[in-house]
Amino acid sequence: MDSMKYIKILVLIEILLGLLSLVLSGDYTQKLPTQLLDYILEYNTVPLDNFWLIALLLMVVSHLVAIAGILLDKQWAKPLYIFTAFIPLVVAFFSGHLVTHELIAALDNANTFVIGMAVALLLVAKTET
Repeated sequence: MDSMKYIKILVLIEILLGLLSLVLSGDYTQKLPTQLLDYILEYNTVPLDNFWLIALLLMVVSHLVAIAGILLDKQWAKPLYIFTAFIPLVVAFFSGHLVTHELIAALDNANTFVIGMAVALLLVAKTET
């Protein structure tokens, strides 16, 4: 199997883990202790002005476009995927505290690991497209 097939498998796993995390986060957040739920309601909400809302939307759409491009073997998608994979890491330095259920955190960590493997393969593997 060539490296592009492995990259596509990793991207599909990324999609599955992301969707699973998104679906389960609403239900599992409600299972947190009441003190943490109070903290989330009081301190963990980030007011988004128009600039940050547009930036977040642009980041999500760009990453989805990069994923589609990777799955369709488009050469332009590789640098876009790598770029959009690192944006959340930079944003994390400025986002403050995060309170979430451990299962959701584990899924997010696994997703970050899978994205890292895909980025590593994109950077070092020779792919024919």
